[in-house]
Amino acid sequence: MTIPIMLAHGALGWADEIIFGGVVVAFLGLMLVQWAKTRAEGDKPSTEPITTDTDEAPDRFQLD
Repeated sequence: MTIPIMLAHGALGWADEIIFGGVVVAFLGLMLVQWAKTRAEGDKPSTEPITTDTDEAPDRFQLD
């Protein structure tokens, strides 16, 4: 029985499928971990205005 080559078409044959599948699983795992961390932290944009000291840099101004 041979494994049909569907995703990767390299010289390693069926081993390419395993390597490619491992990369996909690792990528999806990392994305899932980062998504969960972001959801847990509760990233909320700051609503406080940014204040700058204009005495240090008079040629700079705040963009709205």
